[in-house]
Amino acid sequence: MDGVEFRSVLSNLVNNAVESYGDNGGTVTVALSASDRNYSLSVIDNGCGMSTEQKEKLGLVQFSTKEGEDRGMGLHHAAQAAQSWGGRIKFHSELGVGTRVTVEVPRLERIGLFQKLSMLTG
Repeated sequence: MDGVEFRSVLSNLVNNAVESYGDNGGTVTVALSASDRNYSLSVIDNGCGMSTEQKEKLGLVQFSTKEGEDRGMGLHHAAQAAQSWGGRIKFHSELGVGTRVTVEVPRLERIGLFQKLSMLTG
């Protein structure tokens, strides 16, 4: 696992969470956990959430819930990165409630970055 790529994934997920608030403000929580099999990183917001139609398009290149250029690559990149690490990305979102995005990767000895995170989570 490349630390630079991991930071890029985390940055994209946090930016998406912050941008979900618009001008209303809100809270973003980053949670780390470890099980016998996986390391998990979750980014949770209480922003605008997503509709069923939006959730069906998550991860597609050029799809974004936001307006403007250079949009729609963050979740696509995060999903590709998680797959390249042998993991996956999961989404849970409710319109008007918020979103939780979780990156899960297998707990392998070769993933040094998450070994360091494991010391923090027990």
